[in-house]
Amino acid sequence: SISTDGKASFDGVAPGQYLLLATRHDEPLAFRDTESLRRYETEGKRIEVAAGATADVQLDVLAEEP
Repeated sequence: SISTDGKASFDGVAPGQYLLLATRHDEPLAFRDTESLRRYETEGKRIEVAAGATADVQLDVLAEEP
């Protein structure tokens, strides 16, 4: 869920590697399409989530689609 102050929390995330992005666009990204996501690799932050772990990550909002 995302609060009005821009903070988000996600419960039940499976362990693994993730690329986090923050956009102003409400259209979904083709996150299952590797080629489509390549253009975002330098824009987001990669994190590794371990079982039972929590993470605090600060993201910059993408100015526009790359």
